[in-house]
Amino acid sequence: MTSEQRDVFLQRLGGLIREHGWALQYVGGGGGMPWTYTIGLSGHGHRELVLPVVGYDTAHLVLNTIARACVDGVDVADAEALATVFGHPRVFLQLRSVDPSWHATYMFSVARAYFGLVPVASQVVIADKEGRFPWHAGHSMNVAQPVLWEPYRGGWPNDEEER
Repeated sequence: MTSEQRDVFLQRLGGLIREHGWALQYVGGGGGMPWTYTIGLSGHGHRELVLPVVGYDTAHLVLNTIARACVDGVDVADAEALATVFGHPRVFLQLRSVDPSWHATYMFSVARAYFGLVPVASQVVIADKEGRFPWHAGHSMNVAQPVLWEPYRGGWPNDEEER
């Protein structure tokens, strides 16, 4: 990407944030694990959110719903409150603070380009069909979720891009 293309991209991003209060950055394709994160929630006094593993449509639905709840004053750090945002009878999502060591990875490159730094972020963690999260015994999902609340140890998302 040329510096002119980058400037145009960041201007469009700024327009989305001004219009909607936040924007979403989806990173997918190439056979790797997709992830999506918010840019702009920190301007409302909230943590940015990152949702790895799921595809474009699901990530946008989940993150836009949580972002709207944040801006509307819902305490989404409370897992039960977060479940009610989705009208779900049980907790199936929780937020965990992203370890700062992940901020230097490629994962947050657009946020870093826009803000000049990576704001504090939380990972949206998905429970398995039985309501168990990765930190619970017996947790089982078809695709392993990265544990962004632990220090970065190399590898995913793309250790060849930046680190």
